[in-house]
Amino acid sequence: MNNLPLISIIIPIYNSEIFLKECIDSVINQTYKNLEIICVNDGSKDSSLEILKEYESKDGRIVIVDKLNEGVAKARNDGVDLSKGEYIMFLDSDDWIEPETCEEAYNAIKQKDSDICFFTYMREFKCNSKVKNIYDEPIRFFNSDECKNVLCKRVLGLSGEDLRYPENMDAISTLWGKLYKTSLIKENKLRVVDTSAVCTSEDTLFNIWAFYYAKGAVYINIPLWHYRKYNANSITTGYKARLFDGWNNLHTRMQEFIDENDCDESFQRSLYNRIALGLIGLGLNIMSSDKGVMWKISQINSILKEKKYVEAYKNLDFKYFPIHWKAFFFCAKIRFSFGVYVLLYAMIKMMGK
Repeated sequence: MNNLPLISIIIPIYNSEIFLKECIDSVINQTYKNLEIICVNDGSKDSSLEILKEYESKDGRIVIVDKLNEGVAKARNDGVDLSKGEYIMFLDSDDWIEPETCEEAYNAIKQKDSDICFFTYMREFKCNSKVKNIYDEPIRFFNSDECKNVLCKRVLGLSGEDLRYPENMDAISTLWGKLYKTSLIKENKLRVVDTSAVCTSEDTLFNIWAFYYAKGAVYINIPLWHYRKYNANSITTGYKARLFDGWNNLHTRMQEFIDENDCDESFQRSLYNRIALGLIGLGLNIMSSDKGVMWKISQINSILKEKKYVEAYKNLDFKYFPIHWKAFFFCAKIRFSFGVYVLLYAMIKMMGK
């Protein structure tokens, strides 16, 4: 096993003492042993650094980078710059992976010399776990054209049959849940963009370009990753006052990508679909505020009056949606803000929040 290529696992860490041991244990116990475990302590104020040092004393594969807090994007980029592996995997410090994750991903990526392997994952809630399948096949390969016209486009937004499941919008957009060939990242100068100031997704922007440049990718339908959904300290938790501005910024960058690369009309439709379906996340964010009902309805109404949202709903194909999503997006299309509010409220109740 030690003759196999080195895999660099990059873990940005900020005040992660509660979950850190579970995360690190899942890495050091991988069946694939030739690992470089780069732990970037991003200015933690809790006992995270002490925990890392304890593990470092027992496992020589662990490399600790202790730095001032500069955000998760900079921490990941620092990890990439230091990495020596032929492959790179990003792992969040509140998640954990199955023992065979690296081995399964490496074996799959080598079958057709792919640049990216991605896979099924588990969403871990407080009281239960739910699998997130992306494709139904046990294994699926994508050539370079399919990386651009299927995967890159899917990161931009859902289209066609994929619209049946709006909740899968960002199922392949995350940095975690993948094994990347290091050369793909370094030769194309891919960087994780710091978007923390506007609360948008640095993962999505990174993967648009990663799939665009990839000469091949492979998906394996095995739940290897555990994505924790109940970390109160996570940057994805709680009301975000600037989420709307952040997503506007994301849409602008996506539009620039489409324009710069002369992408065909199907890419533009995918982006419009992302804008339209984004009302789910924006709406749930509004609902998580402690403001009153009328304020929430007003905020929803402001979004629905925005020109690009009007255009997106005008172009949205409703035929693929289940009946409850048809009702939701029809209310959005006719700008019936109260109806959207009621359906969001029902959604929250169904999720048990």
